[in-house]
Amino acid sequence: MTNRAKASILTAVALLVSILPPLVATLLQFPVWTERSAEATVSGGVCFLGFVCLVPLYKQILALLKTPSAPILWTVLALLMYVMKSIAAEMFIVAVVGAVSNTVGWALFKWRDVYRRRE
Repeated sequence: MTNRAKASILTAVALLVSILPPLVATLLQFPVWTERSAEATVSGGVCFLGFVCLVPLYKQILALLKTPSAPILWTVLALLMYVMKSIAAEMFIVAVVGAVSNTVGWALFKWRDVYRRRE
Protein backbone atom coordinates (compact mmCIF):
# COMPACT_ATOMS: atom_id res chain seq x y z
CA MET A 1 0.00 0.00 0.00
CA THR A 2 1.37 3.42 -0.91
CA ASN A 3 1.91 6.23 1.57
CA ARG A 4 -0.77 8.27 -0.20
CA ALA A 5 -3.30 5.45 0.26
CA LYS A 6 -2.37 5.09 3.93
CA ALA A 7 -2.74 8.84 4.43
CA SER A 8 -6.15 8.82 2.73
CA ILE A 9 -7.37 5.92 4.86
CA LEU A 10 -6.14 7.57 8.05
CA THR A 11 -7.85 10.83 7.06
CA ALA A 12 -11.17 9.05 6.58
CA VAL A 13 -10.83 7.09 9.84
CA ALA A 14 -9.80 10.21 11.79
CA LEU A 15 -12.82 12.14 10.48
CA LEU A 16 -15.15 9.27 11.38
CA VAL A 17 -13.65 8.94 14.86
CA SER A 18 -13.86 12.70 15.39
CA ILE A 19 -17.46 13.09 14.21
CA LEU A 20 -19.47 9.91 14.80
CA PRO A 21 -19.05 9.34 18.59
CA PRO A 22 -20.11 12.85 19.65
CA LEU A 23 -22.93 12.79 17.09
CA VAL A 24 -24.20 9.45 18.44
CA ALA A 25 -23.87 10.74 22.03
CA THR A 26 -25.90 13.80 21.04
CA LEU A 27 -28.64 11.68 19.48
CA LEU A 28 -28.73 9.43 22.56
CA GLN A 29 -28.88 12.31 25.07
CA PHE A 30 -31.39 14.58 23.33
CA PRO A 31 -34.69 13.85 21.61
CA VAL A 32 -34.53 14.54 17.89
CA TRP A 33 -38.20 15.52 17.67
CA THR A 34 -39.99 17.81 20.10
CA GLU A 35 -43.77 17.93 20.30
CA ARG A 36 -45.13 21.46 20.19
CA SER A 37 -48.86 21.90 19.93
CA ALA A 38 -50.04 19.89 16.92
CA GLU A 39 -46.65 19.86 15.16
CA ALA A 40 -43.38 18.06 15.77
CA THR A 41 -40.23 20.14 15.38
CA VAL A 42 -36.55 19.28 15.41
CA SER A 43 -34.98 19.78 18.83
CA GLY A 44 -32.78 22.85 19.09
CA GLY A 45 -30.27 20.93 21.19
CA VAL A 46 -29.85 18.32 18.49
CA CYS A 47 -29.40 20.99 15.83
CA PHE A 48 -26.82 22.86 17.91
CA LEU A 49 -24.84 19.81 18.99
CA GLY A 50 -25.10 18.23 15.54
CA PHE A 51 -23.47 21.33 14.14
CA VAL A 52 -20.76 21.19 16.80
CA CYS A 53 -20.07 17.55 15.96
CA LEU A 54 -19.44 18.50 12.33
CA VAL A 55 -16.92 21.25 13.11
CA PRO A 56 -13.92 19.10 12.07
CA LEU A 57 -15.24 19.26 8.50
CA TYR A 58 -15.33 23.04 8.41
CA LYS A 59 -11.77 24.31 8.24
CA GLN A 60 -13.02 27.68 7.12
CA ILE A 61 -15.10 28.07 10.27
CA LEU A 62 -12.16 27.08 12.43
CA ALA A 63 -9.99 29.67 10.68
CA LEU A 64 -12.59 32.36 11.39
CA LEU A 65 -12.89 31.34 15.04
CA LYS A 66 -9.13 31.68 15.65
CA THR A 67 -9.39 35.48 15.71
CA PRO A 68 -13.03 36.41 16.27
CA SER A 69 -14.03 40.01 16.82
CA ALA A 70 -15.27 40.97 20.29
CA PRO A 71 -18.99 41.19 19.31
CA ILE A 72 -18.87 37.74 17.67
CA LEU A 73 -17.08 36.26 20.66
CA TRP A 74 -19.63 37.69 23.13
CA THR A 75 -22.58 36.65 20.95
CA VAL A 76 -21.29 33.06 20.67
CA LEU A 77 -20.61 32.98 24.41
CA ALA A 78 -24.09 34.34 25.23
CA LEU A 79 -25.78 31.79 22.97
CA LEU A 80 -23.68 28.99 24.41
CA MET A 81 -24.56 29.96 27.98
CA TYR A 82 -28.25 30.27 27.11
CA VAL A 83 -28.33 26.79 25.61
CA MET A 84 -26.27 25.24 28.38
CA LYS A 85 -28.33 26.55 31.29
CA SER A 86 -31.11 24.00 30.74
CA ILE A 87 -29.16 21.05 29.39
CA ALA A 88 -25.93 21.01 31.41
CA ALA A 89 -25.90 17.28 32.32
CA GLU A 90 -26.55 16.13 28.76
CA MET A 91 -23.98 18.61 27.41
CA PHE A 92 -21.37 17.23 29.82
CA ILE A 93 -21.79 13.69 28.48
CA VAL A 94 -21.62 14.87 24.87
CA ALA A 95 -18.57 17.03 25.64
CA VAL A 96 -16.67 14.16 27.28
CA VAL A 97 -17.42 11.80 24.38
CA GLY A 98 -16.42 14.53 21.93
CA ALA A 99 -13.17 15.26 23.77
CA VAL A 100 -12.13 11.61 23.84
CA SER A 101 -13.08 10.85 20.24
CA ASN A 102 -11.50 14.03 18.91
CA THR A 103 -8.28 13.27 20.81
CA VAL A 104 -8.17 9.89 19.07
CA GLY A 105 -8.98 11.60 15.77
CA TRP A 106 -6.16 14.12 16.34
CA ALA A 107 -3.71 11.26 16.95
CA LEU A 108 -4.85 9.57 13.74
CA PHE A 109 -4.38 12.82 11.80
CA LYS A 110 -0.83 13.10 13.20
CA TRP A 111 -0.16 9.49 12.19
CA ARG A 112 -1.48 10.30 8.71
CA ASP A 113 0.94 13.23 8.47
CA VAL A 114 3.83 10.78 8.85
CA TYR A 115 2.74 9.06 5.63
CA ARG A 116 2.17 12.36 3.86
CA ARG A 117 5.73 13.44 4.63
CA ARG A 118 7.06 10.19 3.19
CA GLU A 119 5.45 10.86 -0.20
